[in-house]
This record gives sequence, structure tokens and C-alpha cells, in this order.
Amino acid sequence: MYQGKRTEELVCRLMTHAPSTGVLPSRLELFSRQLMLRSVQYSPLGMCILDRPLVASVIGAVTTYLVILIQFQRYDN
Repeated sequence: MYQGKRTEELVCRLMTHAPSTGVLPSRLELFSRQLMLRSVQYSPLGMCILDRPLVASVIGAVTTYLVILIQFQRYDN
């Protein structure tokens, strides 16, 4: 993640210092947009990729189990 942000900053610097004519500015702008729109993926210890769908399903499962536990606690009292 850090390297992606650093690359994005470097491309932005190049865009400000590049000449305004030619092919280079349009290619830098396209590359900059691709960097900004690229989804960030975390891979803890290389075991799996933590992306948005996985995190959402984990949060949904935890919420479901919490609701079930709360309901059982109400019946125990």
C-alpha cells in the first residue's frame, strides 16, 4: 500500500513538471487515474487477500453471531 501511494505522489510531481505538449502529459494523467482507481489489497502473511467483500462478509458473520448471543443471554436471565 505504501509503495502505491508513493508512486501516485511521484506521478503527480512529474505531471506538474512535465512539458504541457506531447504525449507524456496524457500518459501520465492516464497512469495517475489508474493508480487512484486501483483497489488496495492487503495480504497478511501472504495467506489471503483482505479486500472489501471478504471484510464485509466477516463483519456480517460477526454481527449475526452477536445477535444470536444476545438473544440467548436474554433467555438465560
